Amino acid sequence: MIDRAVGPTTQGGTATSKPSSSMGGPATRCDVLLTPLFMRAGAPDERLGIGIATRDMLDVLASTAGRNLDTVLISWPDRPQSQFALHCLEALRRQLQIPTREKGNGGSGACTVPTLTTLYFPGRPSVGAVTRNLLLDREVVADISRRRLTSHAEAERLSGRSWDNPDTVSLYAWDLMMVRLRDAIRPPSRRHGTRRQSVPVSVRHPRLSELFPIFEPDEAGTDYPTAEARLLHRMRNWTALFEEGVPADRLAEMAADPVFCPFRLFTIPGESPKRWLPLLRTEALRKRPIDVVMIDLTRRGRDALGVDWGKRLTTFLDHLDANVVVAPPTLVITESPFVAKTAREIVSNRLRARRRGATAAERSPARLIGVLTEDGATLGGSESQSTSPLHPLNVSVYLKDVSLMALRDMTLGAVRELQEYGSDGLQASSHVRRAYGFVRRAVGLPCGLRAAQMVLRRDRANEEGEIPETLASQYFEAKVLADLSDAAARVPAFAQQILAYGELIRRFLADLQTSTPISRTLDKLLEELTRKSTKSIIVLPSAEAVEFLEARLAADRNGQDLSLRMEDKVQIVSRHLLGDALRQAAQRSSGVKRVALVQPRLEEVRKVLLMPDTDATFLLLDDAAGIGLVAADLAGITGVPGLERVAERVRSLLDQISDRQDQLPDPSLEIDVPLPISRTLDFTRDEGQRYDGPIVELTVSSSFKVRYRPNSDALLLTDDDLQPFRRCHASEVEVGSRMLVLSPPLMERLRKTFARRGNTSAVLRLYHDEVASARERIPGRSRTEKARHVLNMLLRADGARFTDSDLDNVRRWLAVDPTADDGVPNAPRDLTRYRAFAKAIGIQPALIDTLWRDGIHISRRFNISEGLGFHRRYVHFLMDPDTTLAKAAGQEEELAALWRDVLDDVSLVVGSRIIEPKKGGIKS
Repeated sequence: MIDRAVGPTTQGGTATSKPSSSMGGPATRCDVLLTPLFMRAGAPDERLGIGIATRDMLDVLASTAGRNLDTVLISWPDRPQSQFALHCLEALRRQLQIPTREKGNGGSGACTVPTLTTLYFPGRPSVGAVTRNLLLDREVVADISRRRLTSHAEAERLSGRSWDNPDTVSLYAWDLMMVRLRDAIRPPSRRHGTRRQSVPVSVRHPRLSELFPIFEPDEAGTDYPTAEARLLHRMRNWTALFEEGVPADRLAEMAADPVFCPFRLFTIPGESPKRWLPLLRTEALRKRPIDVVMIDLTRRGRDALGVDWGKRLTTFLDHLDANVVVAPPTLVITESPFVAKTAREIVSNRLRARRRGATAAERSPARLIGVLTEDGATLGGSESQSTSPLHPLNVSVYLKDVSLMALRDMTLGAVRELQEYGSDGLQASSHVRRAYGFVRRAVGLPCGLRAAQMVLRRDRANEEGEIPETLASQYFEAKVLADLSDAAARVPAFAQQILAYGELIRRFLADLQTSTPISRTLDKLLEELTRKSTKSIIVLPSAEAVEFLEARLAADRNGQDLSLRMEDKVQIVSRHLLGDALRQAAQRSSGVKRVALVQPRLEEVRKVLLMPDTDATFLLLDDAAGIGLVAADLAGITGVPGLERVAERVRSLLDQISDRQDQLPDPSLEIDVPLPISRTLDFTRDEGQRYDGPIVELTVSSSFKVRYRPNSDALLLTDDDLQPFRRCHASEVEVGSRMLVLSPPLMERLRKTFARRGNTSAVLRLYHDEVASARERIPGRSRTEKARHVLNMLLRADGARFTDSDLDNVRRWLAVDPTADDGVPNAPRDLTRYRAFAKAIGIQPALIDTLWRDGIHISRRFNISEGLGFHRRYVHFLMDPDTTLAKAAGQEEELAALWRDVLDDVSLVVGSRIIEPKKGGIKS
């Protein structure tokens, strides 16, 4: 067993790194990258430096590689945008800061060769695609290479020997390519038979993914082929860099050689341990020592390793130590304190098992470091981030479903047992977990379950009275109970227990029909607010929950117009709007004094903990399982170096939670049993209609099975930065292709963003603006009085279609929020009633039909669309993201984050089959 070399690495001339200034040390060595050297593809004229969080992560990477110390990095509260970007930026930093010449060798000039070799595990098809949006000023790269070539030429003259030996020829070729970047402004003489008149600004500068190649296994999975196709491929194809006398292909082949390339990132796939040994024994990995092993244990990385990611990580590290010449240090990156704790134990056990006679530093456990990602963007300017501690918040915690503890324990026990029954057991366990999730969702409703269902039937049903499938499964128990019956049929050996579980679910839901623990607490809070002038924000788990609470407030209670009294005191938002609500509140002269978060996720609690100092009171209303997860997450970051800024706030909140410690479950139980999700994605349906034709079923490395119609578009990831995806008929997709797979969370994000036609949101906002303006002109002090006035006009104009019972409907139609953009039109259900209402409130006649046709009606159609129709609408964004980002004024960050999630869902196609239709079903 070979021990790791101790002390500063000689590779690349890198000495021990200095600690980050954010961690209390002297000035960081990555400060040079804070200067505006970079651009985004969507805005190439704006120069940026790296973000503060990225700077701190680079310091950790440099110290891990330079001091050979294993490290576990907690990126809190968000995961880094791209781990590959860290490798690229560290390679760039080494070039910028390491001298090109050193004195020595008897007085002659010796050339320093900067290098960086990173092993990335688990590798994914999209590991480098995220960096396609990051551009680097070509003058910077060209100047580095020019100075190095000049220095090397001087060294040759002084020493009398050539420096372009096999160990440095790749850097020599790389430098020769980079010095030509100044010619990127000139278009090639001919491309595809036509002259190009200009080169786009975004093409004149190289992307990080073009400068530093990724070496991925070949199709056989036994070696690393050259990566010359990716090196400056945009520049070679779209500019005149290599038209005159320079053999570009030969230079690229030398510069991107997997054995001698100076800046190398090798990926090791996580899904197949059988492929690890051949790859670890390749010449590329054994020729030169590995500087650092970067282990991705963010959510995407853990998904690639599977449920037993801990065992696979242990096995991988054992194989690594047994097959490399010099054991490299490991850098584990995760956003989860739970995962960080387990990973640290695994890495530390590896050290103890193989260390004999090592230094005290190497015998110690892997170090744990945190990076606060308040500004988590890779690029973010050079402004200093405050390091002063945040003061504690005034927080109160309310547990509202201690009675569900028995149901929760039964759920987790059933899931563990069902997962032992193969694929049927996995599907059955998914039904059981969803049933428990349904009850938890019902407990958190601001009204009774029956009232919520009435609102959905009234506002969300289509002309045929059908509720969208996603809403029906979340708020109507029939689907949940039917799934439990299906689970019992799938696993007969467990059928009796599942049926008993279903009866217990029914009893719980029966108690939630008229009110819930959360609704009763909110009643008390709202009654208190009617007596005080305290401005408050109520944050609910979903947009539907906001609708339910507003529907309750819209009704008169004991002759009082409650919503009028709440109108200027309470802002009700869904949790995805929490950040905007807090920012708006901070800008007001009289800030918000109370914020109630109902069933907050970890993301919302983290967001609150990072907000500026405030004297507002925060109320956390949740069940025991939810609060237990929050407590365990926060406990995992206490005392972690680098996270001192939030330490005092975290301890304060944990003190509040500790008063209920006897009512909290063991959070590890919730973590150890992940929620199974449907592994079959069906894109064959059109607007909910069944499809009976042939089906192409593609199996991918992330264990999903994706079903398409043969002529449907599948999207394959390419190496072309101008067109990252290409369309291909599903019947033509080959095994080994890198295909976008829409996981359910990503599908929901795409649906919310692209479920409407481009101008639909604008037209819908125009309608809401018209109603809001008309509402101000209608006589009456309260909304109820205004609604009564409009209803009287409607009764006189069309008494056959309107009755006194429509008062609540008219009041709801008037209660629009022009600032909301949830795609839900507050308008009558049919065209005739809509026209009468619009005419009564004074909307211009020329606008009435346009608002209905292009705003209200089309929004409702798209809100209930599923399957094939939705699949077609988001394709344009994926095919040309830069154009979408450039046109998305005010949505750049949101769409950029969505784009990163899209790339994370790329998987390898590992199987394909055609399912032919037959009478009564389908057959392979």
